[in-house]
Amino acid sequence: MKKHTKIFIGLILLIAAAALSSKFYKNEKTLVFEDAYPFLDDLACVRINGKYGYINKSGEVVIQPAYDSSSFFLGGFSIQTKGKLKGCIDTNGNVVIPFEYEEIDFSNTPYFSVKKEGKYGCINTKGEIIIEPSFAFGSSFTQGVAPVIIDENTYETVYINANGEIVDFDEYGKSIAAMMSKYWPESASFYPSYYLNKDSNQRAMAIDREGKILFKTIYDDISMPEHNMALVNLNGKVGCINEKGIEILPPLYEDIQIAYENKLVIKENGKYGIIDIFRNEILPLKYDDIKSYDSKLALVKLNGRWSCLNLETNELKENVYDNVYSYLDIPFLGFPIPVQKNEVWFYIDENGEILF
Repeated sequence: MKKHTKIFIGLILLIAAAALSSKFYKNEKTLVFEDAYPFLDDLACVRINGKYGYINKSGEVVIQPAYDSSSFFLGGFSIQTKGKLKGCIDTNGNVVIPFEYEEIDFSNTPYFSVKKEGKYGCINTKGEIIIEPSFAFGSSFTQGVAPVIIDENTYETVYINANGEIVDFDEYGKSIAAMMSKYWPESASFYPSYYLNKDSNQRAMAIDREGKILFKTIYDDISMPEHNMALVNLNGKVGCINEKGIEILPPLYEDIQIAYENKLVIKENGKYGIIDIFRNEILPLKYDDIKSYDSKLALVKLNGRWSCLNLETNELKENVYDNVYSYLDIPFLGFPIPVQKNEVWFYIDENGEILF
């Protein structure tokens, strides 16, 4: 009886210890990310024990790591690699395109351009063959039209629809324009376009959604406006204008990023700094790189180390991380964002705090 009592007490103590251990590690990082991508559509690709899978914004694994390389989800699909062959999964981790293709190209349409046994063809999102692989080269479909090379010796290129029928080049141009217009935010005060000046040189102008000219500029290019400002380019130098086309910063800089609350990241002589729209200095031009977001957090690099800058208070937490994901300046990639420290990747929030 005493023996059984001791065993029972021992089990109770083990359960209690496990419960305490579980509580203690509840907010600790339990997964080691060897590689990490930003979140897109609430999923992020991570590498665990040499294989890629996906986590949600709570840090939970929702698609088990099973792939040798992975990509973002686009339109609910993501291209994966197993060994030397590619396939495709949906956001539930179901295989929708079998792993039997050398290449797969997808651009958020119902069709994939695929390569099998050295030839290109087309399949749909159910994995059904639409056009047998027979072309020397094929690119992704845009609005149902794709360029293909029909002769690998002469590189003769034609444009086909999803039925394999050759269409006119103008149809391809229209499909590109239709695709791009979908990404124009309706709230934008203008959209970039071009005109020819009196010397027949191409210059940038701003139009509305119906194509009406709002203003012409002397610049080579203008960007889509953000926070009532847009970047301009002239002879390889970057400046900034407001939504009416009035110059805020002349095109004198190597690069500019529009940051939080009318702050501007500038690059000059290979170094980065931050100023406001009145050219008041916030950070001096001495940093090797700065990545800003549509938030109060910016990451700044100096002497190989990354620090967190709060753009509301201008407080700088120095020498925090070894690396940050290289494409974090893409606007649609939001928080949490991946950063690396001691060869392990973590995700942080807009305060710079580690989440998981």
